[in-house]
Amino acid sequence: MKKTILKYLQKKGIPVNAVCGGNHKCGKCLVKTERALPLREEERRLLSDEQAERGLRLACMHEYEEGDVIAVQSDVMKVEDSLKDDNTGYRYRDGYGLITDLGKNGGSAAQGLC
Repeated sequence: MKKTILKYLQKKGIPVNAVCGGNHKCGKCLVKTERALPLREEERRLLSDEQAERGLRLACMHEYEEGDVIAVQSDVMKVEDSLKDDNTGYRYRDGYGLITDLGKNGGSAAQGLC
């Protein structure tokens, strides 16, 4: 079985609010990816209508695919209006982080992800 987006982010050391430990209970591990993720029935009870409509999904419920571009909502790391790049492959702005995995074949830039 592939790893979830949450497990991938945790392995990379990227802070994700997952107070339930990835057990599909808290609804805090909000992410958005460039590729459209289906809204799972389990997510419907944890996400607001607005979050679901914006394409936000729970990292604990979706598998990571190589090359995914992921925006992470971070309550853990507050970053003001400036964009910060700390050479780890992810950037934060206004409470969101953008993670790109270039993989073996390069990658693409994400625009307007959140």
